Amino acid sequence: MQFPIKYLMHVVGNIMKPKHILIAVFISIAIIIFLFFLHFRSNSTAPSLLKIGNAAPNTDFFLSNNQVQSISNYSGKPVLVYFVATWCSSCSQGTKALADNASFFSNKGIKIIELELYNNLNFSGPSINSFINFSISNKSKSELIIPGYASYNMSKIYDPKAYLDLYYLIAPNGTIIYINGSPQATMNLIKIAANKI
Repeated sequence: MQFPIKYLMHVVGNIMKPKHILIAVFISIAIIIFLFFLHFRSNSTAPSLLKIGNAAPNTDFFLSNNQVQSISNYSGKPVLVYFVATWCSSCSQGTKALADNASFFSNKGIKIIELELYNNLNFSGPSINSFINFSISNKSKSELIIPGYASYNMSKIYDPKAYLDLYYLIAPNGTIIYINGSPQATMNLIKIAANKI
């Protein structure tokens, strides 16, 4: 038993020498700088959200009856495009908030299009129609929301980071005039932006 203990004490003594501590510190700093560089580089090349003032990309989506439409189908009208996942509880609250304020949007001529993100972000959930009907207690209000499914390209362009509860308010000329998330929490801000149309 004496030999292993002496050997261990010798190894610990060598590790604790100032020269070895300095080498360990330099290696640690080099690793931290390398990891920071990788993190910065991956973030700088990550796709970003569209911005207010951009022209809304004219991507295709599918209505719940499988009819193909695109953003250009709504040219000349203001539109609010709301991206959801049908397993998302905050999206359900956002749907309810939009329906509760449907008369405001209708009076402004704003069409509400609610789209399930492509493949429901790879999780199972109800159909978009069932999701909207579940979220809204007053079924007559659900008729004011146009349900559908975002294509792969639309999901990648409008929501590259796969945020839940994201919406775009698009002016009649096709310009994005407001972007935010969680309609339930930001309804007053949506109305302020809508009043500028």
